[in-house]
Amino acid sequence: MEHFNIRTLKHENELEAVLQLLETVFPEEKSFFQDRLNKETNYSLDTTWIAESEGNIVSVVQIFPFSVYISGLPFKTAGIGNVAILPEYRGFSLTHRILKQAEEQLSHEGFVFSILFTGIPGFYEKAGWHSIAHPVFHVDAKEARRSFKKVQRNKEWEMATPNHNDWGRLALIYESFSKKLNGPRIRLKDYWLKQIESDKTNDEIFLLAEYGGRIRSYARAEKKQNKLIIHELCGVEGGEDSMSELFLTLLDEEVEKIVCLLPQEHPILSEMSCRAENLREDMWKIINKKGVQHSLEPILKERGRLAGKKDVILSHSNESWKFRWGNEELTIHTADFLSCLLKGASEQLRGSLIPFETLFPEASYIFWSKDHF
Repeated sequence: MEHFNIRTLKHENELEAVLQLLETVFPEEKSFFQDRLNKETNYSLDTTWIAESEGNIVSVVQIFPFSVYISGLPFKTAGIGNVAILPEYRGFSLTHRILKQAEEQLSHEGFVFSILFTGIPGFYEKAGWHSIAHPVFHVDAKEARRSFKKVQRNKEWEMATPNHNDWGRLALIYESFSKKLNGPRIRLKDYWLKQIESDKTNDEIFLLAEYGGRIRSYARAEKKQNKLIIHELCGVEGGEDSMSELFLTLLDEEVEKIVCLLPQEHPILSEMSCRAENLREDMWKIINKKGVQHSLEPILKERGRLAGKKDVILSHSNESWKFRWGNEELTIHTADFLSCLLKGASEQLRGSLIPFETLFPEASYIFWSKDHF
């Protein structure tokens, strides 16, 4: 059997070889993948894992480190992206071997989750990832205009593109809107500065709504011919009017179709008729079960206490999680546990003797599309 050395990059010349491999395997050019790395504030040579054969890089997996909000708490998470292998080296399970070795290292570094986005979920399910279904909303532009026809637009609203001085206010708006959701990435200063700069170099739309000199909401979107894709629309508490103003600004006469990549409970969606399409490209994996248990137990105990119940006892094994509530006990699969954690208890679990609807209340899940890798 051919010998492969699995490791991280040692120097910049190897990164150039990785970019060349990615260009060989995918239709995009090297610059596309380099731009991705330039946007990432935590990227380093140590976050790119390779399989090497006879001195040549034949497979690659790049890790994008960040933290996400779940139940209002931060969790260190490893994004998996730019996964590639030269065609002649397929059949050696190299990708799974790289992922396993990287995962062990990430667990030692305090990462508790891993997330990736794929159109081939079966490949990653074999390595322990689980799909988290979420809706994407399709709207007919004519229907949207009819729905917002009665909105009295305020001429005092000003629309502007952001500059570097706006990053702090953007961060506050984003955090106040996103911290209530499960799954969004935690964004720091360097992230915002790079995003503001990068969105000036392409056809994407980044708009702020200001009133009285204060930013009240922002939108990130793009237009592809007659289609408007809304990637983000966030506002301050009680800022539904400012988000409506931004939405109407984006909805020019050329737009015929709208795709909203927004959380299910977003206020703008309640204003119009939408067709929901369920996607299953988001895949999550718990890579440090003890870390999840340690962070989650206090939350579950508090939720149980507020419901007037005894403490819940949580334990785990290979692919299952056990809940003990007084004299009741129930074991669920890790896939169901992840779904509870990110979206709330399913209908099936709500009917069990253990009140999962109390432990895992219904929540809106989102990993904003602008943060995909």
